[in-house]
Formats: sequence, C-alpha cells, structure tokens
Amino acid sequence: GQLDIIVAAPLTENFLRSVQWKHRDEYLKADRKIWKVDESDKEVAGYVRKVHDFYQVIVRNAGHMVPYDQPRVAFAMINSFVDRTL
Repeated sequence: GQLDIIVAAPLTENFLRSVQWKHRDEYLKADRKIWKVDESDKEVAGYVRKVHDFYQVIVRNAGHMVPYDQPRVAFAMINSFVDRTL
C-alpha cells in the first residue's frame, strides 16, 4: 500500500527502476495510470504500471496489510489481475 512503512512504496519503486531485466527500458518509460475499482467511483483506488506481464500496483490509503485496510480494493485488484483486466 501507499502508506506501507515496512515495504515503502517509494523504496520499492526505486528498487524496480534499478533491476536489470529485458523489459527495463519499457518499464522506465511506462506511464503510471490511475486505477479505480469501478469507472463510476469518485475515489482513486491506486495506480498501475504495466509492462508485458509485469504489474506494479500501489493501493491508496493502505499500509502493509492492503486487504485489511482496503478490502474492496484488494479484492478487485486480485480479481482484475486473475482476469487480466487490470
């Protein structure tokens, strides 16, 4: 989650930028898109960056235990990932 103090989102993002892998250049150029559970939602659920089969999701207003802090968003994120609609 965005508020995680155990695995902080900015530190994770910095780490991902430094990893050497075949799609790294695409990852570095990829846009971070706003994600909502439903398009009609007024509140932003989080942010998604996708490169090939790699997804980076940051869930807003959640700490280390995303399903506890944001159960609806966590459930939607998992379902969207499994359904390949994220």
